[in-house]
This record gives sequence, C-alpha cells and structure tokens, in this order.
Amino acid sequence: MEKWEFLGAMEWANGRWPNLALDPEKLESLYKDYVNHSGVALSNALDLLYKNGAEFLSLPKLKRLTIEEETKLVFDGKPQLKPLKDMSGLSDYLKANNYKSLSESIFYTSQKLFNRGARKDGFADWQMENFKRFNGLTYEQALEKGWKAIV
Repeated sequence: MEKWEFLGAMEWANGRWPNLALDPEKLESLYKDYVNHSGVALSNALDLLYKNGAEFLSLPKLKRLTIEEETKLVFDGKPQLKPLKDMSGLSDYLKANNYKSLSESIFYTSQKLFNRGARKDGFADWQMENFKRFNGLTYEQALEKGWKAIV
C-alpha cells in the first residue's frame, strides 16, 4: 500500500476513534505493519469496525480484519487452491482447481498475486510492470493480447 493510502485511512479512523491519538512516530510504526497489505483491505476493515459500532479501535483487531479482507479480495469468494501435498501430480492439481493447462494455472495465480501486491511474494518490479496490462482479463483474453507463460 502506498503511504498516502495508509495516511488517508488513518486520518479517517482518527476522526472516528479519538483513542488512537496518532502522532507521526506512531503512524510511521503502524505503516510498517501495513505496507504489504492492500489499501482497499485496510479501508474495508476500518469501515466494518465502524459499521459494527466499535467504540474504540483495537489495533490488533484491525490488523486481523485487514488480513481477512485482503484474503477476500485476493480469492474473490472462490475457494482457495487445494494444497499440492494432497495431490499425486500436476494433472490432479489442475483438475482439482479447474484449470485446463499449466499455463492457465500460472496466469490466474499470477493475477491473484499481482492484485494483492506481489512484491512481497517475490515478484520483481519488471514482472509487476509486464503483468499490469493483462490484469483483469480472462486467460483467453490475455492470450489474445500476447500473454504467455514462461515455463
């Protein structure tokens, strides 16, 4: 998340929960805790707490809810992929997760990682930049626009 997103969310929260008493040092420390999370997930978590009538903002609860909201965003309500340890091979993995090919699996996994800010997952800046134009497309649309898996 960009720092301006975080600061905007914290400014919104500070206006609703006076117990935060955020000063620059506290904000800097908190930003380090949230830098690898989505700004949308943080905003959703704050909104959820506010709508549910939380009188005081618990930072540990906010962190937990942010992670939960981010998981919802990444998997978009779809079941998470089944672990490979329960499978006997690649074909079982592809069938279990409804992929027609390894290439399709790579595409949709890359898209999920990209959307959650994949730098923390080992994507380099150039990979993020290269994938940007395929984000939001289906596998078939991405192929038409020139996407291909490098295996």
